[in-house]
Amino acid sequence: MGMALDTQSEVSDADLLAAFGKGDQSAARTLTGRHLPRVFAHAYRLLQDHAEAEDVAQEAAPEPEDDTPSVEAGLIAEDRQKALQAAMQSLPERQRNALVLRHFEELSNPEIASALETSVEAVESLLGRARRALADRLSHLRPVARRVKQKKGART
Repeated sequence: MGMALDTQSEVSDADLLAAFGKGDQSAARTLTGRHLPRVFAHAYRLLQDHAEAEDVAQEAAPEPEDDTPSVEAGLIAEDRQKALQAAMQSLPERQRNALVLRHFEELSNPEIASALETSVEAVESLLGRARRALADRLSHLRPVARRVKQKKGART
């Protein structure tokens, strides 16, 4: 039995997760509604690609109807996370630092320039090179995400 929709805004994420674990699809929808916009925004800030950010956000959303795609999407998301970490580590230190300060610490370009003791123009160049390098190093993940989405669509 699902939780009443009018009370879900007052329910904690932990309680919603517990309800989702018991199969409450309305809890899953509430969690998704609460967090998907932030997941998308973070993915977009990092990737600078609307379609890729949508893919990442959708993969993060719970799939209560069918466990098989959820498990598969979860494994793919885990592989994507590992690939992202490896790609980040392979960046030159200054590019990696600029990217972390911008997208994870959410500093402005002038703040990053101050922290790295360089110019704003140099920060913009570092960020651009880092994003292009990440896009190149992670491009192999795009076809996998689309195959999972196609499988999910075929099952509904």
